[in-house]
Amino acid sequence: MPENIKILIADDHPVMRLGLSHLIKNEPGMQVVGIAANGTEAIQIAKTTHPDLIILDIDMPEMDGLSLAHHLKEELPQLKIVIFTAYHNEEAFNKAIDVGVQGFISKENVFDELSEGIRQVAQGRNYFSSVFSDYLLNRIKHDDKNRRSKQSIAEQLTPAEMRIMALIANMKTSQEIADALFISVKTVENHRTNICKKLNIKGKNSLLKFALNNKHQFE
Repeated sequence: MPENIKILIADDHPVMRLGLSHLIKNEPGMQVVGIAANGTEAIQIAKTTHPDLIILDIDMPEMDGLSLAHHLKEELPQLKIVIFTAYHNEEAFNKAIDVGVQGFISKENVFDELSEGIRQVAQGRNYFSSVFSDYLLNRIKHDDKNRRSKQSIAEQLTPAEMRIMALIANMKTSQEIADALFISVKTVENHRTNICKKLNIKGKNSLLKFALNNKHQFE
């Protein structure tokens, strides 16, 4: 963890910006290097001050917090991001984690959790307020279900069939698949039939729908 954690604050509410800055400045080993009122300002300040961590709200003008987080992760991949919000929404939570956000702190718990959350994230760990624990649990369950589903499909199909499913998921026709794998169209059709039997897929275009819905498992 840096001896002096350099922090950028991005929030569109003046009182919240002032309050966060005051709290952080009173914490040993922390330094506020910039304060932004919107996403555009946050990007400009981040590029010039090179903070270790940014605290940002989801609901901001010009660029919402999730878009800002995505942009910052592309431009400054080493920057650690903590969402600080009163906005409790599971979809937004999952999108933030997908973008690479390491912390999610509720404004309701600012006095109890802000300092600890900053320190944990600065050390490379994740930190989530307890109010988001159900969202995190649901995400873990969903990821585990996908993992088990992927294992199940991979266990049932041969490597050749997995390659064919990947091509189907990319909207390739049987002829295109045959050309790509240097096999006959008839062999491709036989593979498709076997895959449908193994995975119990029935109905016109059902194999294509299955491949599209599970595309990430064949990549």
